[in-house]
Amino acid sequence: MSAIRNLPVSRKFLFAFGIICALCIILGTYSFITFRSIATKANEVSEAAFPSTVFLGQARTAINTMRREDLHLLLCADPKCFEDEGRMRDSAVASYDAAMKAYEPMVDSTEERGSFQKTAASFDAYRASSDSALKLVKAGKT
Repeated sequence: MSAIRNLPVSRKFLFAFGIICALCIILGTYSFITFRSIATKANEVSEAAFPSTVFLGQARTAINTMRREDLHLLLCADPKCFEDEGRMRDSAVASYDAAMKAYEPMVDSTEERGSFQKTAASFDAYRASSDSALKLVKAGKT
């Protein structure tokens, strides 16, 4: 302890400043490594998980729009209304098909693949029943 006590003040400051600089370098290196790993994980999420969520949201919106337009078609009284609602329904179906086609390559696990196929099959069944109901409505059998 006497060796440190006998040092001049300027050397004590130099020694303390050196220790602080070394700790800053160590902290900077640790922060760089940590932020780099966070950026890698964020990149994986933004390139893989988020786009699939966007496409699923678009498909969900299209399904809701189609269901709403089906109800409107059942309630339409004049041909102009029927034509307008039918056009919006067809647009929603096209939007759903595009979103699911874009989402399909992003499915990577077997559970997700099974869920995707189940959802697509359920929507196809709904679309078939909706199309048959539209044919009946066009025939005047509401």
